Amino acid sequence: MQADFSRRTFDPLKHFSAVLSQQGRVQLDADANEQAAILLHHLRTTVADLLGAAAAPAGASGFRIQPVKDSRTAKLLDLRISRGRLYVDGILVENDQFPPATYWNQPDGYLDPEKDSLPATGPFVVYLRVWERLVTALQDPAIREVALGDPGPDTAARAKVVWQVAWCTGQSADDFAVFRDSLNPSPGLLAAQAKRPDDVAVCHLSPEASFRGPENQLYRVEIHTGGRASTESAPGATFKWSRENASVVFPVVSASGATVTVATLGRDSKLDLDVGDYVELLDDAWSARVADDVPGAVPALRKVVAIDPADRLITLDADADADHCHSGAHPFLRRWDHRATSADGAVPLVEDTWIDLEDGVQVRFEAPPRTTATAARTSGTYRRGDYWQIPARTTTGDVEWPRGENGPSLVKPHGVEYHYAILGIVAADGTVTHPPATFEPLPELSTPRGTGESAPTPADPAAPVNPANLTNPANLTNPAAPAPPENPGGVADPVPGTVSAVAPAPTADSVVSLPPGTGSIETPAPSTGNPHDASGSVATSAQPAGASAHSMVVDAPPQGAPVTAPLPSPAEPAPSPTPRPSPAEPASSPIPRPPVADTTAQEPVPQPPTTPTPEQPTTPEQPTAPKTRLGDQLTSWLRTVVPGLWSALVAWLVSLGLPTAVTGAVSGLGSLVIVPVALAVLYALLRRVEAGLPPWLTRLLLGSNRPPSYAAGVEHALG
Repeated sequence: MQADFSRRTFDPLKHFSAVLSQQGRVQLDADANEQAAILLHHLRTTVADLLGAAAAPAGASGFRIQPVKDSRTAKLLDLRISRGRLYVDGILVENDQFPPATYWNQPDGYLDPEKDSLPATGPFVVYLRVWERLVTALQDPAIREVALGDPGPDTAARAKVVWQVAWCTGQSADDFAVFRDSLNPSPGLLAAQAKRPDDVAVCHLSPEASFRGPENQLYRVEIHTGGRASTESAPGATFKWSRENASVVFPVVSASGATVTVATLGRDSKLDLDVGDYVELLDDAWSARVADDVPGAVPALRKVVAIDPADRLITLDADADADHCHSGAHPFLRRWDHRATSADGAVPLVEDTWIDLEDGVQVRFEAPPRTTATAARTSGTYRRGDYWQIPARTTTGDVEWPRGENGPSLVKPHGVEYHYAILGIVAADGTVTHPPATFEPLPELSTPRGTGESAPTPADPAAPVNPANLTNPANLTNPAAPAPPENPGGVADPVPGTVSAVAPAPTADSVVSLPPGTGSIETPAPSTGNPHDASGSVATSAQPAGASAHSMVVDAPPQGAPVTAPLPSPAEPAPSPTPRPSPAEPASSPIPRPPVADTTAQEPVPQPPTTPTPEQPTTPEQPTAPKTRLGDQLTSWLRTVVPGLWSALVAWLVSLGLPTAVTGAVSGLGSLVIVPVALAVLYALLRRVEAGLPPWLTRLLLGSNRPPSYAAGVEHALG
């Protein structure tokens, strides 16, 4: 994107998850932009992994194609595009046009009536092209903050997702894949370096500096005319470059012939126009038609031959193309810093040689590596609008570019990234097939899959376990619920020694049965109602090798942990438990284990008695420590010091109203008699009326509205 950036730092191969700001540090645009890129990469990758290359929500399925035919001739006239949403490679694409958009009036299409006309009849493929473009205050004046001045400086720019409906010949998805591969079959690569020129001597730079520019720059190398690389015998692709990332633009007021009137000539001498500069006249329509599958000519680069600062008139070396200047499409001039040597006003793109830009910066184009050793060497293909960004720094006297063992690395274009999706294949009779896939929204987390009822709360011991949500219901039963059928739905039994379940978690009165010799399971009653709490977890003594990865397996409780068993319903007295030895349990196991039921005989699970036994002693309930804002020590200290201060104040006020004879007589007793007496009277009075005082007044007079507690064994938390 052609904005005034310092550099581009996001690299998905580094796998950064966030940009972390530090206090007292300089805030850079590159850091904020990298954070946005990290989040977008994570979000779009996740959506693409879940939904695939292209999918639409079932409730708002957008971009459905409906042909519109002439009722008399049956000729195809237009394509209706349904409103809604579509995800293409994880990118959210929205069509909220009203009335609904069509092929000819799509918002960012800017179609040519002749070059973009639809075929009279099928078959052909309708597809969607998705990419992102830059939007500044020039295209959207609402971005500018007018409080900074009118016209004032611009601030941040925006990235906009652009969608365009197009078509290509073909009658199958394979035909469309072939079409996509033909757009850019072997993308060309670029390497950059800085090499100290031999004929340039700049005194203020270090002799070792390779980059000789006076300022830090972000060079942008962009393909102007696409195609194969140029050769001596056949002209081909061309490129242009800018030292300001092509961010220097001038809004156009009007254009007539070779004269263009602009709204401003730039803020300073660095960002203005000079005679000899090359510019291109663009607007929203031409900016949206840069993809290589869009038919049309490339806008020509023009040279500035004269400038009238008073009237802001720019004279070009040839007539400006009036088709590139629509008053309602935000026309502008973009400045480039190269010196043209080709007919289209750009620089010929030649491979396998270093090309000088300026101040020691050099670039080299190369074809991608051959797929096989016997493959013929061919030149790369270069797509119009593809670009590379090259930061150059005066401090290091070099450019920031990845390097390998053999020097600067060859890098693919940094953009533009185009994403494609089939919207439908229109047959000869007008029927549309191969629409985008749809997906249903994820169900509510509180509703079990396959049922229409709400999931039971784990804290409710009476809630039955739903057999439909269990991988193997025969291994998880509930006395209060009917027994599920054996192996419902033909689901294979899990690996012995594991419990497999989807939802919900076993409740307090659920008993897990395992075959003999496969370990034991404990289901203590939960105390907090939290299904993930340790006191309510399901524990197994062992997990054999080869256990299923989808099984829920929890290690056995530590040595010395109490082993509890579920209590039966009061209406159903349980029989006495009959211990059954387990071959898998060693004789010297320090952990007591409950009896294991034999599932092959379908015996009822024994339940322990409900009354406490010597083996199951009851623990007396411990007093719960009240949580207060102040501790008892601090409370007692406040309730002593604060009344004392009030008493001293009262005693001092009382002494002010007494006659001189009285104060002189008791002057020596003031600290010994008056203050203690005032304290005793005041404190007794405050304690008597404390219950009727509001809390704020109690805190003011006594320091705290809670008397301290000195009960033995009870601790109060501070704070």
